Amino acid sequence: MTKTTIYAPAGARLGAALILSTALAACGGGAGGDGGRVPNLSGSVTITGTAATVIAGSASNAIGGAEVLATCARGAASTMTNADGSFSVTVANPGAAPCVLQLFRADNSSLRSIATGPGNFNITPVTELLVAYISTQVTTPAVPVTPGTVNSAVTLSTNAAFAKLASTPALLSNSIARVGEIVKTFPAPATPGLVVPSDWLTGQLVAKTPSNPGNAQNAFLEALRARNTITATGTVNGNATSEAARDAALPVNKVAAP
Repeated sequence: MTKTTIYAPAGARLGAALILSTALAACGGGAGGDGGRVPNLSGSVTITGTAATVIAGSASNAIGGAEVLATCARGAASTMTNADGSFSVTVANPGAAPCVLQLFRADNSSLRSIATGPGNFNITPVTELLVAYISTQVTTPAVPVTPGTVNSAVTLSTNAAFAKLASTPALLSNSIARVGEIVKTFPAPATPGLVVPSDWLTGQLVAKTPSNPGNAQNAFLEALRARNTITATGTVNGNATSEAARDAALPVNKVAAP
């Protein structure tokens, strides 16, 4: 049986995210005791980036005209992507990172990413795999994070272990490196010569459009489509997702709340 996910209208999604984010912040963040408290920060959080994927037969890799919902440790906001996939969203004062970004595509599927603070953070199938990887890293029986649900963005954004990972460069770099290795090795066979940009999360991504060939970050996504890590519909190959879950669950890669 085919499972169809029906997303709520944009306004309803933002309203629900704001209500839950505010409630969790008021009671000290997600489950996990004092370690789940949102930092006492005041200010707005502005996140920019580009949303892109590669779909078989499409002349453009940019995801234009799609809603991006930013759900943060404190606060939430939404915006629409431009024709070239670029976006800018500001979580108003008092906002606090980290944030989970969720883009809603026209076919009712979504892609997610993370933002550790103000700055540039892209949304692609690779960042979707990163969200799934981190969700497994931080989930515990007491504080479960289910990456496959619509509301997981709210759950993850207020998770104490996620806050620790997002604010610890060595931990975040390890997660990014592990996902980078997975995308060039799964599905098999591996592509040894594939160059994975070290800044695929935060670097400038210029998506291919009919009037622009795109940049090296775009070429990386097209290489992943060529090896079917990105499927014909622009989503993540299930073999890569399964490997990400297995790898992230290894004790050496798990991240505990402070």
